Amino acid sequence: MAWRCRARHQPTKTPAEPLVIQRINGPVTLDGFSNEPAWDNIAPLPLTMYQPNAGSAPSERTEIRLAYDDENLYAAGRMYDRTPDEIRAPSKKRDQTGPANDWFGVLLDTFNNNENALVFLTSPTGPRTDMAVSNDAQGVFPHQRELEHLLGCGDETERRRVVCRNAHSAFEPPVSNRSRAGGDGAHTR
Repeated sequence: MAWRCRARHQPTKTPAEPLVIQRINGPVTLDGFSNEPAWDNIAPLPLTMYQPNAGSAPSERTEIRLAYDDENLYAAGRMYDRTPDEIRAPSKKRDQTGPANDWFGVLLDTFNNNENALVFLTSPTGPRTDMAVSNDAQGVFPHQRELEHLLGCGDETERRRVVCRNAHSAFEPPVSNRSRAGGDGAHTR
């Protein structure tokens, strides 16, 4: 299963509303869980399935939240899985988050041009992948931005959180809680 939350124009009859990234009020502990009271006021993003049934509601319960403070952009994901024994995570190596893994990622199109982006990924075993995408994905380059991630797993739930520190100089906290940057998120199965 893969899902998308797109903050840019969709190929539909009406343009999508800008994605609102909320300011988080309170401390966040980087422990792999998004259970701090500060997350209670951050609404989950609206999600639609990308594969196998594009546009459908996700077949598994999935909650993604984006937030920012004065220094960081936070992405918190809770991916619930009815069959946790089927979670795929064969590698613990850096930059090995690919099709063989289940993964959680954030793509930031900070110029809102649908051509260039910064990508941050992690999987259940903890490897990180970060890269820059340019020229409409004609160039994908390892990026080595400072990326912190931690994850915790429960009996029935896989949880991942990516914290992007100073992800890109073009990102500034949005004025009036609105960001014009586009982006995608993905949870694969």
